[in-house]
Amino acid sequence: MKNIQNDIEFASWVSKAKSGEKAKYYGGLLMKDRQHHFANTSYTGKTPPALAAAALAWRAYMDGLVHLVQKKNDSFDYDYIAVKA
Repeated sequence: MKNIQNDIEFASWVSKAKSGEKAKYYGGLLMKDRQHHFANTSYTGKTPPALAAAALAWRAYMDGLVHLVQKKNDSFDYDYIAVKA
């Protein structure tokens, strides 16, 4: 399984992956990390690369390009995985 670091890597993976291939696009607790980032008063408008990859994964899901799944590792620790449709 490929580990994705940013939105550019995710876009490249989606364009080249074959149906059924998997890529981990985020690790941790995405909802909490997004909330922390956007609620932070020092937010400068620059989205961290991992959150940008997660946002692109959601758009790819909405476009029917991937299926999104989660694997629970521990409390508050998940692997977020895209599976090419």
